[in-house]
Amino acid sequence: MLQPPVEELTQRIAERTTAMFEAGLVAEVEALLRDYPVQGTALQAIGYKEVVQHVRGNSTLTEVIDAVTRATVRYAKRQRTWFRAEKDAVVVSAAGSGALRDVESWLLTVIAEHGR
Repeated sequence: MLQPPVEELTQRIAERTTAMFEAGLVAEVEALLRDYPVQGTALQAIGYKEVVQHVRGNSTLTEVIDAVTRATVRYAKRQRTWFRAEKDAVVVSAAGSGALRDVESWLLTVIAEHGR
């Protein structure tokens, strides 16, 4: 598991959430609601369910962006908790511009240890 510092991950989640909205997430959800008025579980995914509330007039755009960011941060926390409980999980600290180098170093070590 790649594990950047929590602050960095939270910032990246906020940036990604903003990018999703800039790329047309609200319009996508509006089209889904129009084309599939009887929604299944797909619209329960993080991002979609919050935007549905916005489209229905229950929240502002700022509120929904904040809600999606918070929900994603909580999901990432649950993932970190789950991985900590996995006895064979490997955690690779991946921070900033050196993250790719850290992962590459770890992979080369694993390959060397297995004689491949």
